[in-house]
Amino acid sequence: MADSNDTATSGSASGATSGSRKYGNASDMPRELFGLLTQTIITQWNCEYWGGMNYLQCIQLAPTLAERKTVARIGMEELGHAFILESGPLKVLGVNPWIQRALSVQYQANILKIFQFPDRFTTWAHFLMYNHLQDRSAAIQLAEFRGGPFEPWNDAIRKIEAEEGGHIQHGENGIRELARTPEGRADLHFALRDWLPLALDAFGVPDEQSRSLALYRRYGLKKSNNEARRRFKEEIRPLLDEIGLRHPLLENPA
Repeated sequence: MADSNDTATSGSASGATSGSRKYGNASDMPRELFGLLTQTIITQWNCEYWGGMNYLQCIQLAPTLAERKTVARIGMEELGHAFILESGPLKVLGVNPWIQRALSVQYQANILKIFQFPDRFTTWAHFLMYNHLQDRSAAIQLAEFRGGPFEPWNDAIRKIEAEEGGHIQHGENGIRELARTPEGRADLHFALRDWLPLALDAFGVPDEQSRSLALYRRYGLKKSNNEARRRFKEEIRPLLDEIGLRHPLLENPA
């Protein structure tokens, strides 16, 4: 999940100075922290909501009835994650994500650009690669927020993480199965080409170019874009090596 305001500047981020105070509500929270949490959790809500909608639009790509049931179930679980955020930390903050969506045409355009991919789901291979890369990316980024200063957010992360592992495993199993044929590997090659740049972009700009990372670190909300991106590459590489897929963006471990 990329920080929606994390754009490149000439400044550099300072080291982490994670805050130690925990908050259960917004009443005595610094205004600056409230703004960061609202932005972060709204972005995660969109990630979960549109992730679920993307799954549901791909049901017809699944090759068997059993797979269609699985894709539908995962899609509903992703929507459930959005509900966890909406009824948990966002409610405590007094923020309604549906109102936020309606406030700004530019906000809507940015969200659609980041989370909706109607033209990319053309084959079962494209869906499986999305499943493998995007869910892995989301899990790593959620781990970045774990243990932060806002307890309702921490509670929501724990609930979401309990299901994300199964989503990742579904993508891995499906890719292994599809890669058993030359045709399947060819489809996966094109899917990796399309999806990997988007998955890497989700981690934001490099730490040294981020204008907001130092602020997130100050409140203990985030650690390192660079480290999260490196971990992502490290975790997806074994499966891709196993089935013989390569991509230039994976050559550099950073």
